[in-house]
Amino acid sequence: MKSCFTPQAKVFWAKTLHQLSLFLIFTLSVNLLTARTYYVTYSGDSGTGSLRHALNLAANSPGEDIIEFSIGSGVQYLELSQPLFVPSGVFIDGMSQPGYTGLPLIHFIGSGYIRIENAEQVVIESLDLSETSSDYAIWLKDVYNCSVLHSNLSGHKYGVFSQAKSAACHFVGNRIYGCDYGIYVEGPHQDMLVADNDFASFLNEGIYSTDRLLVELDGNKFHSQNGIGSRVIGLPLEHKVKESPVSSSRVRMLRFDAYTFALLKGENEKSYGLIFSGPAQKVADYMLVHSSGRVVVSGKIEANSNELVKLALEPGEYNLFVRCGGGVKMLEVIAD
Repeated sequence: MKSCFTPQAKVFWAKTLHQLSLFLIFTLSVNLLTARTYYVTYSGDSGTGSLRHALNLAANSPGEDIIEFSIGSGVQYLELSQPLFVPSGVFIDGMSQPGYTGLPLIHFIGSGYIRIENAEQVVIESLDLSETSSDYAIWLKDVYNCSVLHSNLSGHKYGVFSQAKSAACHFVGNRIYGCDYGIYVEGPHQDMLVADNDFASFLNEGIYSTDRLLVELDGNKFHSQNGIGSRVIGLPLEHKVKESPVSSSRVRMLRFDAYTFALLKGENEKSYGLIFSGPAQKVADYMLVHSSGRVVVSGKIEANSNELVKLALEPGEYNLFVRCGGGVKMLEVIAD
């Protein structure tokens, strides 16, 4: 469907949502009026006016801090020669750079990366780290309530590398292309949100976890590389799926502990598929219902059976109900 918003309206609403996210995050513990603002006016890696200098000031002041950019206008390239450490309570606001219209204007070059460790309430928004030479764009360890929003994390071995125990991390609206691992999670994580990101061209995994991962996924796009689908959170797109009209171009998922029930959108119009995977054999019941109340399809599917249920959906709104192990979850589906 064609958007009814003008480019100006889109920028207005983007900035409005941006301010709302700032409000929700920082007013949990402190009034926004008490937050300090530091300005980045210099593109060098250190010295007065640099981003690293602003972060050092924030690290040595109590409470929450906002970092805004005012380096001329338009795209600016900031040098990172070593890791950039971000302390607790900091909001790095790439949208503040003059000339911002929706794409990141603050680009990083060099061998560094953003590192957040033993920190909480950190927001990274609208930065481009696709041109640095590090293995990571962003490295996390033992963080709580950390958000990475509307940034470009492409071109690394790891778009995001998250280690040890972390909780309430949010990755929303990012572009993560050309990475071996889009989001790599090492250690138990919980309450992670991965939404509206654009993943593509993985050598191995879209999202990978070595341990228990409690994650909500919504609206992400998983593009295939040379026609070969990526693995997404232990959901193997086996050859039977790869060779079918249903590819990994769009994936919506429901999680039942260690089991994944996925709805895949094919490249062909009306083409969809259902697949179920997990560590052992288990059966899930599913039912797809049109908004009119009509049951389109229902049945059972077994985990790890390589079974792909092919669907042809007319344009409209649907609800997909899945029951697994006594629990029932619903996924809203809009077929266009």
